[in-house]
Amino acid sequence: MSVTAGVVLLVGCGPGECKEAKPLIGEMRAAIDKRELTAAAATAEKLKAVLEGGASPELAVLKRQTAALLDALKKAEVAPTAASGLAARDLAAVNLGVAVTTWQESAALVDAKICK
Repeated sequence: MSVTAGVVLLVGCGPGECKEAKPLIGEMRAAIDKRELTAAAATAEKLKAVLEGGASPELAVLKRQTAALLDALKKAEVAPTAASGLAARDLAAVNLGVAVTTWQESAALVDAKICK
């Protein structure tokens, strides 16, 4: 993304970048909507790998947010084994909510504006 005199210019995807990313974005949305953490984590791994070589700044942002979401998903899957683990679980749930919201915003931009 470039900024010139307060105007944001979307760069777009390189050849083939959106072809692989767009269906995975849809899979991620479906898994998140169904609250399937394991499926979401598996899809996030695939999406992160697809976005790894992307040249577009927008895809680079989505890649970082996908990595953060993947980390939050993994932490949320760990069940507490003691009462002290409940606080960690609650924190992981909050962090997951933030990561999902941030990822969804970035994915919506990439999906609607970049990977038409």
